[in-house]
Amino acid sequence: FLKSAGIKKPFVVGYGNGFIDEFEMEGIEDYFATVEKDGTQKPEFMQPATRENILEIVKKAPDIDAIVVGWDQQLTALTIAVAAQYLRWSIELGKPIPIIACSEDLSSILGKAPEDFEISEFAGRKVRTLGIGSISNAICNTVRPPRQAINVGKPSQLFIEHLRRPVEEGGLEVDFTKAVMIGDNMNTDMELANRTGMKSLLVLSGVTSAEDFDRAVRMNRLMIPDPKAPRSFPTWVVDSFASVET
Repeated sequence: FLKSAGIKKPFVVGYGNGFIDEFEMEGIEDYFATVEKDGTQKPEFMQPATRENILEIVKKAPDIDAIVVGWDQQLTALTIAVAAQYLRWSIELGKPIPIIACSEDLSSILGKAPEDFEISEFAGRKVRTLGIGSISNAICNTVRPPRQAINVGKPSQLFIEHLRRPVEEGGLEVDFTKAVMIGDNMNTDMELANRTGMKSLLVLSGVTSAEDFDRAVRMNRLMIPDPKAPRSFPTWVVDSFASVET
């Protein structure tokens, strides 16, 4: 997407080196990121969000032409402030730059608290953290007026076209009639499946719990307005992918 959009130097918010490796495989080498090439966090982004620290970072890369948001496990207020500064100043200068989110998931599951956790009422419960959608929303909402991120992940049309496009045109050439979407999020994973005509399997071990799904089913049956239904409903549901028999 960045190459087709003519983006030359993005500011990249992320964690680890996975997206850095992908950038360089695609020939995008002129970028400014919150991490080093080996995936370690740059120490300057771990500082307080002061005027001096924001300006010092912006000085290192004044020619940013887009913000790219991935998942950042070490997200700081300074990172959000720097990204928002680039966006706001680009608007004020009459050259607005886009903010591109790799996903619109608002939350993510890191696992569960152990069954022998010291606080017994929390034992076995899911441990949540913010998702890429929440990170991009934080940046967008820091800019006044708020900006809208371009979602290139599930279930966007851009993502669907990348899946569908032939390999020789840079796509993955997925035959949706022969594919099954397996995921834990009704509003992204299951919606992607329904938009493309894929069958879908919702696993309840992640973002969506059994209670969440039961609530959605009750709302649909009672005809309570739900803008996501029935596009967000799966073909099949299991507690965990481990329970699927081969």
